[in-house]
Amino acid sequence: MELGTLEDEFRRELANLAGAPLTEEQVARVIDYALRSGRTKDFLRVLDEQSPPLRGLLYGRLLAQPLSRGGLQALEKHFRTALARGRWEEIAQVFVGTTDPRVALGLVRVLASTGDQRLVEALVQLLDRLPAEVAGEAFRRALHSGDARLQLLAVNLMSRTEQASLLDELFRFYLRLDPARDEKLRLRTREAFLALVDRLPEEEVEERVRRWLRDERPGAKLLAVAAIQRRGSAHLVPELVRLVLVDAKVRTQAAVALTALEGARLVEFDPESAPGEGVRQVLHRARREPLRKLLYQFMQSESAVLREIGVKFLMTIGPEGEDLPLLYRLATEERVAPVRGAALRALVRLDPARAVDALVRVLTDRAVLPGSSLMETVHEILARDLSEELRERVIQETERVRREQERVRERFAGEAEAWREPL
Repeated sequence: MELGTLEDEFRRELANLAGAPLTEEQVARVIDYALRSGRTKDFLRVLDEQSPPLRGLLYGRLLAQPLSRGGLQALEKHFRTALARGRWEEIAQVFVGTTDPRVALGLVRVLASTGDQRLVEALVQLLDRLPAEVAGEAFRRALHSGDARLQLLAVNLMSRTEQASLLDELFRFYLRLDPARDEKLRLRTREAFLALVDRLPEEEVEERVRRWLRDERPGAKLLAVAAIQRRGSAHLVPELVRLVLVDAKVRTQAAVALTALEGARLVEFDPESAPGEGVRQVLHRARREPLRKLLYQFMQSESAVLREIGVKFLMTIGPEGEDLPLLYRLATEERVAPVRGAALRALVRLDPARAVDALVRVLTDRAVLPGSSLMETVHEILARDLSEELRERVIQETERVRREQERVRERFAGEAEAWREPL
């Protein structure tokens, strides 16, 4: 059969539909014929010649079908050609008011099949113009399609919306993914989840976060922790403190979130300050001796962030004399700057005179660079936390040690030069 003959046959079929009320049977028969013929591109070419109402109806019915790869390729090429010839808006108008999520899902499938950047942008803009609930339902269906490429696209599209219900969809989808098999999709789903968390109003997020924190699954709690950290929800700090104390599976991530909120000046680890209230209200309710034992475990943990949070929790409840040896060791031997800085602050609070030696060690350590976070911590301590007398002792002792270091370097340089002299 020649190409023109098939197009003419499509024209005759569509002519029979024009000007009369259409039945479901007629529409289904035409769409079925177009798909079974294997020449969807010819059908689309003829469809463009029809009246807008008929064209819109059949475009929608075609997109609502579970199209084959060939059908998707034909639609993709048809849309790409329309875009190149300046006819895209005419086609886009057909879909703007659709109430059928199957049509929106068809557009998502075409989007997943194209590598043309102009068409990608045009289709994304078109999906943005659809009714939110229609697009949202299409994204949900794509998410449950079992097609990894379509799922990844759906995740990306959902991250651009402002629909709270889609946050729940991403949450459930993330927890279903296998960390080993679906690593890329899982990572992108988490990113999309947090992007949506960023845009939703607080009242839409907080109730969900509290519900997720009550979920027994570690993955659910980890997403809740990430949401608290992302939004800087200082009023949920007590929840993070509880997780650090009682949940071994998520305590490290909860500790990371607490230190991040501290860096944003939303929380403090202090026995008296207002920003430290959320931390104190949990720690002060705990029995002191079991709590101190747990904090000692943290301070000797292989995890740097747990060592850091252990020191900061201890500083919040108030260190005791027997804590001095461990704090001194961390303040002088710890190689991770945030942990060492926290230990220095705790040591200054517990025994300012003993802290002088630890501060001098930092100031004379060539491995601690000027302007580093640890050096800035030391300068803050010198400026705000030490008496004038102790500050002067630190300065004098630092100068003495540096002079001694310089004499050692000069002596070593002289000995090295002597070896160069001919025998």
